[in-house]
Amino acid sequence: MVVVMRPSLLVTVFLSALIGVGAASSWHFIALGDVTPESVAVWGQILLSFLAVCALTSLNIGLRWFRWHFLLRGFGVRLPARHSLLVFTVSLPMIATPWAIGELAQAWLLRAWTRRPFLLALGMWLISRLADALALVFIGFVLKGFALPLAFGLVLVASLVPGLSSGRMARVLVFLILSLAAWVLPVLGMDLVLWLQGAGISWHEAASVFARGTLLPGLMGLPGGLALSGQSMINDLMADGLATDRAVEAVAILRWGTTWFAVALGLVVFLRMRRRLAKLLRGNVSLAQGHFAELASEYTAEIPDHVRDRLLTRKTDLLVAALARHGIVSGAKGLDMGCGQGWYVTAMAEQGYCMTGADPEPGQLEGAKRHSTARSITLDLAVAGVAKLPWPDGQFDFVYAINVLHHVTDPDVFQRGLGEIVRVLKPGGVFVLFEMNTRNPLFRLYMSYLFPLLRRIDDGTEVWVEPHHLPPVAGANWEAGVEYFTFLPDFVPVWLLKRLAVVEGWLERSPLSHWSAHYAAVLVKNT
Repeated sequence: MVVVMRPSLLVTVFLSALIGVGAASSWHFIALGDVTPESVAVWGQILLSFLAVCALTSLNIGLRWFRWHFLLRGFGVRLPARHSLLVFTVSLPMIATPWAIGELAQAWLLRAWTRRPFLLALGMWLISRLADALALVFIGFVLKGFALPLAFGLVLVASLVPGLSSGRMARVLVFLILSLAAWVLPVLGMDLVLWLQGAGISWHEAASVFARGTLLPGLMGLPGGLALSGQSMINDLMADGLATDRAVEAVAILRWGTTWFAVALGLVVFLRMRRRLAKLLRGNVSLAQGHFAELASEYTAEIPDHVRDRLLTRKTDLLVAALARHGIVSGAKGLDMGCGQGWYVTAMAEQGYCMTGADPEPGQLEGAKRHSTARSITLDLAVAGVAKLPWPDGQFDFVYAINVLHHVTDPDVFQRGLGEIVRVLKPGGVFVLFEMNTRNPLFRLYMSYLFPLLRRIDDGTEVWVEPHHLPPVAGANWEAGVEYFTFLPDFVPVWLLKRLAVVEGWLERSPLSHWSAHYAAVLVKNT
């Protein structure tokens, strides 16, 4: 689908946001009109309070993006994480529209990834507003002083319980927990501002004041819950014994550090990234992963050398050991499915195996040829995807795929690819699958939401192949044992790797081994 930008729609949407900003800003200036430097704390304290609230708002925005991206995936829309973050961030000014209704403009931004963009945007808007209201009710009227520890305790529990994010009811629970945690952050900001003022108002009271001052005006549709919201908070703080000038100052800092900081951030990101956004929306964007073609020339730089070398040694050793168990030794014919830059296929050729490398991207194969040539290895390289392998039946003694199959997001193509792999194997031949182990919920969180923002190898649309739910394959059977290995994340510096190697080895041999970062599984073709 080709998405054509409509400048008139864009101007209308952002003009509505600016009207809301102007209306609420005027109230702030009027409220602060009688405030003199002598009636407030030291300006350094005000600046510190404002920066602290902005920092908490940044965390809030990150958590709300996580919630939004999580909801997208719940609706079956696998938007690349970087694109998702861009769409979400440029939508931030829409919180300054009545009931944040401007967020429905996301329908226009999401047209490339769904056939029903308006229904998707409407559903996400309704669910988000309901979750926000429930979270504020819990914070201000039910949980009160227990909101902060409970919210983050629930987030921790949710992240540690395997499979909690799967299943409809479980996903609803996770979404509500994320909503609660997101709203706790501005409450914490208010409490921090009052504490820096020496106001002596408890967390319990601060939470109630914030919830009452945000929920009712928000339900009335005031842009961003402002104006009436600010006056309500000021009145409540004054009723708790805070002087008028201090109450006005606290609410002004809170509102400028939360709502207007988020609005400004969204506008700045839009202005800064408008060309990339336009290019993204004008393109023929599909749900299939196609980023490896443009990444080919930069692929090597995506993985630190010490991480690549460590994994290359570990996986090659495991692969050789698995082949030896089935009597497949040096000289046997092997296929590296998705060979990329050729690191593993070259290493296996150096072990004496007769290797062929296949990859759907010619640019990756050029890198593989350069790498193998530099090591005086000649490889048979072919442009081929897993869904259709250009070799006759029974061509290879073994096939392996290293971090490849999670990029095959179409279930039919995935199953057809496994069938193709079995077809080209000789009877009794083996397929060794190396994949990320997302049984570890924290690692799954990292790989699905954070890693795609840090690196470009994965884009956040992957469908993970779980070691405890390996798919059945006609004509072959999975071995009972799965090899779990590596616990150290890829950002561990090289000087620390050797010092932690003993700990990693103990974890790999312990009952916690199934929470490792990687695994290897062996599929054996029937004889």
